[in-house]
Amino acid sequence: MFLQFCQAAGITVLPETLSQPDPPDIEVIVVGQGRVSFELVRLNDPDDLKGRSLSRSANELVEHCFTDLEPGRRQALEARYQCAQIMVGFVETHGNDERRKAMAFVWTLLESLPDGYDGEVHLQCRGAPKALGLLYVTRSEQIMDGPWLRTTSMGGAYPLHVEQIGKKLATRYSKAIPLELLAYIERGEIQHADAKQRIQDEVTAKLPGSSFRAVWVFEQMHRQAWKVVP
Repeated sequence: MFLQFCQAAGITVLPETLSQPDPPDIEVIVVGQGRVSFELVRLNDPDDLKGRSLSRSANELVEHCFTDLEPGRRQALEARYQCAQIMVGFVETHGNDERRKAMAFVWTLLESLPDGYDGEVHLQCRGAPKALGLLYVTRSEQIMDGPWLRTTSMGGAYPLHVEQIGKKLATRYSKAIPLELLAYIERGEIQHADAKQRIQDEVTAKLPGSSFRAVWVFEQMHRQAWKVVP
């Protein structure tokens, strides 16, 4: 991630000189500047990261749940939904144990739907588990080896923990070499309109007099980096 940031920010470093003394998190020689230290702080909400991590393994989890069904039951579902894609939407903050329990509910629900059902399955009146946010059946003549099982993640945009920047700036460091702060959004982007202004306010108020000479922000999803000027 750090080298991605350097590329996005136009900072040329000598990668072979990179070390992690902790603290600070990284020391490296920057071309034209000499040795520079960087302290890192992640701004993501923990639930945001949890949801992103779970979404990457959701398709595999659903496939495993389907494979683990009793053979006769699985074959009946295959015949019934041979020409269908089934979209399962998980509420992103619910973990894999809750998702597996939700899939047991999904199989029973799919078995109870009318033959040829096509469209959204309304879950509100069916006592669906909290981990299940969406179930959608799409019939298509192009699907002959279904069911095609797909997943999506249900959730909103999480606010960034901008206050982490202020906490870092308030921490004293005794390193003699220049120190810069890198605030990053892991596998994500700034989704709230006021976040950049909040970052600006934190830096303007707390960078002067701190141990840091500069603050950077890195949006990993878009590979965008910028220096926050007080």
